[in-house]
Amino acid sequence: MNLAKLLVIHAVLTFTAGVVLIVAPNLLFGTVGIVLEQNAYFVSYLLAASEFSIAALSYNSRTITDKHAIRVIVLSLVILHVTSSLLALYAF
Repeated sequence: MNLAKLLVIHAVLTFTAGVVLIVAPNLLFGTVGIVLEQNAYFVSYLLAASEFSIAALSYNSRTITDKHAIRVIVLSLVILHVTSSLLALYAF
């Protein structure tokens, strides 16, 4: 699998997570035992906006040929996912 395909897959999964965060916020949060009251859905909506921007970055990065730019983008995505995972482990 090449990087372009991986970025597209990442974009689709991230976009899907954003949609779920809007349509059914407790579906994702519930997987870690968090129940959001309806008046707290705004937090989920802000996270969804972030997911959409990351999905756009991933999808549009598939055609970039500059190696330095790709390294910066991939490193940023790796840092996002590694730190998210570590913080989730720390929290639970």
